[in-house]
Amino acid sequence: MARFINHLLSQAALERSLADEALTVYREINLLNEISLKLTSLLEIETLTKAVLDFAKKIKGADNTSILLLDEDNETLTIIAATGQEFSPKTELKAGEGIAGHILMSGKAEIINDVERDSRFIMGNNVIKSMICAPLKLKDRAIGLLNISSETRHMFTAKDLQYLSIIALQTAIAIGNAKYHREVINSLQSLLPICANCKNIRDDKGYWHQVEEYMRDHSDIQFSHTVCNDCIKDLYPELYEEIKSS
Repeated sequence: MARFINHLLSQAALERSLADEALTVYREINLLNEISLKLTSLLEIETLTKAVLDFAKKIKGADNTSILLLDEDNETLTIIAATGQEFSPKTELKAGEGIAGHILMSGKAEIINDVERDSRFIMGNNVIKSMICAPLKLKDRAIGLLNISSETRHMFTAKDLQYLSIIALQTAIAIGNAKYHREVINSLQSLLPICANCKNIRDDKGYWHQVEEYMRDHSDIQFSHTVCNDCIKDLYPELYEEIKSS
């Protein structure tokens, strides 16, 4: 009887454990969906970064939050948005420099609950005792970082790391979408001076280029030349009649 009761208790405990796991997975899926829907709908960088930091601030112990992006030369990390105490000038880090720079290069999120003991730590103006740093990865390439930090010693957890990593994943996608949207808008708003006769395009320096040459240098478009029906009719009338009759 005792063994039977223990078996029932064991089964009940297992069922509760499975139920808790299922609930956790359900909550994580809902969280991922909420963050994804919110961030991917925002196409202005300023509005997007504010929403990201609002999500990140929900982690207990996050006194400061920041988003850093690599510059165009892929050398320096620049803070584009932050919450918490602000210092000027801001600390600049290069790829591979400091904790953030190393995490950017490795592409793996980390918890550092004792920052001052980490050999990669570089003292800046902000007081940082503990932190979580997650790379913003787009097409397997880190384009920046999402950081939270505590001004006092705080034990961030694996769950906190997972939460920030989810936000970072969606943030990278949303930033990529926002940049693409901005580039498209800028392209549509631009006027290209084009010759009314030969159709060559004038660049910003005043030089004229063939359409194919200009588009090749300013986009990913590749041209494959052919001849349209009207031009076949003018240039090769015998061939045109043959094509027309076939």
